Amino acid sequence: MTNEEHRHRCEVRQWLKLRQEKGLQEFRRLITAYGLDRRQPSVLRDFADQWNKSNRGEWGRWEK
Repeated sequence: MTNEEHRHRCEVRQWLKLRQEKGLQEFRRLITAYGLDRRQPSVLRDFADQWNKSNRGEWGRWEK
């Protein structure tokens, strides 16, 4: 795994954890306010994929 892949997975896990802890409305507010720029499509795609696989941002967890 490259450094960029590792960073991406860590970022997605942080968003998963935030969504779990703060709820959908706060997640939507923060993801809009944070501004992911060009990363947004890939972060949101992987966020949705991992969320649907029951990943809630646990350290080191990444479902295939």
